Amino acid sequence: RCTCSAAAAAAAAAAAAAAAAAGAGQGVMLDIVAMILIVVEENLPFGVLWTPWSDLFYALMFWFVFLLVVYCLFFCFMGWYCEIPLISEGVYMQIEQAEQMGQGA
Repeated sequence: RCTCSAAAAAAAAAAAAAAAAAGAGQGVMLDIVAMILIVVEENLPFGVLWTPWSDLFYALMFWFVFLLVVYCLFFCFMGWYCEIPLISEGVYMQIEQAEQMGQGA
């Protein structure tokens, strides 16, 4: 028997596992960003919280999250993996670092 199909299946399984890890990693990274924004907002003085700049900040955050969800849903319905530009790159770097640490142990 040819081992090419077994190697291709193993590569496909590894790619699927990496994509699943990256997808979960994107969710974790977005959750961390949301937590940081919440902590910053909770620690701002009241003079800053009740200004037109804070209203602009909240409006921009709403539209950012809304459009990010629409972007991800679009790719989901098309059957494609959603690559969020900055978040995906950070997650891939973390996955590579975790794999290197796992091989060194």
